[in-house]
Amino acid sequence: MHVINLNFTDPLEVYKCYMPFLTRGGIFYKTVDKYELETEVECKIKLPNSLEEYTIKGKIKWITPFPANEGFTPGVGIQFMENQDSLINNIEQIIAGGAAFSNHRTYTT
Repeated sequence: MHVINLNFTDPLEVYKCYMPFLTRGGIFYKTVDKYELETEVECKIKLPNSLEEYTIKGKIKWITPFPANEGFTPGVGIQFMENQDSLINNIEQIIAGGAAFSNHRTYTT
């Protein structure tokens, strides 16, 4: 299983990568590497100002290929395969603290 490391240092980047519309939630991984839909991956996620690292299993559910159209960032969307309430709660707390985030596009919109 491929391991993906996501070390977030900027709350805005968390906002841009979070994919709440996927069942059980998900995260966008910026990459030009090629992945196939439904590929299982393991993600190690570290959020800003946190010492905790979350290790989650996920599946590729979204692909923005390289080169991406209309200024979209190439990468893949990873759906969490299991319930990740603690991770999602922490992500949503980070996002709630950034009222100005809504002025920015996410990587999937």
